[in-house]
Amino acid sequence: MSRTGAGQGRGAKLAAVTLVALASACGPGASGVRTMASRPGDVPSAGGTPHIARVIDLGAIRLPDVGALPKPDADGVFSVGELVLVEGSGFGRQPSLRIAGRPARLLGRLTSGAMIARIPAAVPTGQQPVEVVTSDGRHSRAIPIIRYALMVAGDALAVVTVDDQTVKATGKTVALPGARFVRYSSDGSTAYVATHGAAKARLILVAMGAAGGPRVAGGIGVAPREPVALTTADQAPFAAVVGDAEVTLLALDLPHAPSPYAPWTLPHVAVAGPVIAAELSPDGKMLALLLGDQNRLLSVDVSSPENPRVVTTVDLLPGERAPLVRSMAFAADGETLWIVSGDNAASIGVSRFPTRVTAIKLTPSPDGSATKQVAMWRSAEVTGASAPLGLALTRGQRLDSGTTVRIAPEKAPLYLSTAPSDALEHGVSAPPAGALLSTDVEGGGAPFAAPGAWVGPLDVSPDTRVLLASAARPQGAGFELGVVATPLGANPGKSSFVGLGPLSASLRPLGLGVIRIQP
Repeated sequence: MSRTGAGQGRGAKLAAVTLVALASACGPGASGVRTMASRPGDVPSAGGTPHIARVIDLGAIRLPDVGALPKPDADGVFSVGELVLVEGSGFGRQPSLRIAGRPARLLGRLTSGAMIARIPAAVPTGQQPVEVVTSDGRHSRAIPIIRYALMVAGDALAVVTVDDQTVKATGKTVALPGARFVRYSSDGSTAYVATHGAAKARLILVAMGAAGGPRVAGGIGVAPREPVALTTADQAPFAAVVGDAEVTLLALDLPHAPSPYAPWTLPHVAVAGPVIAAELSPDGKMLALLLGDQNRLLSVDVSSPENPRVVTTVDLLPGERAPLVRSMAFAADGETLWIVSGDNAASIGVSRFPTRVTAIKLTPSPDGSATKQVAMWRSAEVTGASAPLGLALTRGQRLDSGTTVRIAPEKAPLYLSTAPSDALEHGVSAPPAGALLSTDVEGGGAPFAAPGAWVGPLDVSPDTRVLLASAARPQGAGFELGVVATPLGANPGKSSFVGLGPLSASLRPLGLGVIRIQP
């Protein structure tokens, strides 16, 4: 199979171009014409201690290979994944740049010595230093960095900001008819939203660093008529849109220009499954498909995207015929895949079932091949848990290098959002009885928050400081849509409800959309 436009973005030569722009387009206090250096000799050599004069947010512009630098899409807000221009003096020809304590790869140099870089993923928010280091010294200047979270809310995306353990409504929504799922590029610069339509699904691109907040920046058609899952790799430029009969894999070397491979037809076992969830391993080499009616996991080797290959199927609940599996998530190191199962709308007519967490291990193949072995590791009933609605887990502690400290699976905390099984069958009641639980591989733990709202899908911030869940609570004769934010860490706090407006009549308190936090 071949890819449409495969690899067009690979190895983009951003560092070897000439860009010219009027100074007025690049921020206050600037003067003259800015030109990007096309060779090392075009950059001034070091001339004393470095000094940062200003840092300018460039917004959602696309750096051209040649020609004029577009007018910055700037609003004075610096968000994860956004391009920034660092101006000053004494940077020399081989400076290093750190943003919020993390190395930032230079995407280009100006003939003045100024630098263009992207705010790295997983940086802390709030006032953070931008630091230039040379052989002659160092200098830093603080900028305010924010992180967004997006929630699918009917035919729109609701936008909130996540700052440490504080979540705030922005008052902004992004209209997207048919929105179903949302994920991000690994650098956080672009969000992808799978939508369904009359003819075929579309993958909508949302520029996260745009002036005024996230905004639609284009879209492409993808093969599935009705998307049933969307997933991106946390540590690789790769994505998958899964339909009821086929999968479209996409290269994201240029996040704003996804390059799709030819669709891959799902095997019969997956079509009959059906697929209810999908996850890519962090390195983007394994696609896991959760099969609902069969309570099975289908693993697919996608390390060669032109020719995906089924590795194995795993029976997650041996002997159980009712459809119980609900959600799954990879550990940050890619060695463990967690699945939650339990009561749901399709099973409550049969009986009541315990909520379970199941761990799948991915281990090196004994024959030395790149394809990992996939097998059941442990499964445990979660004490005191009601019907599971969502699953999230910590992403691991990020290091300066951008790597992630491995959390031993025996110690990994898992977070569940739940609702009483009776609510699935008879509908919600007042007061709300949604709950958030912390558990582990042994099924231990207990509810750690009573949010005072009905909750849905959830996500954990990159620094594991806050847990977010889509939510709804009674308001008059109807419900208010919102986000439940629960502080985590050494000093967990009380859950708070961030209101986003009335819940649409087309939505149900127990059918809330997914929520995802920028990496």
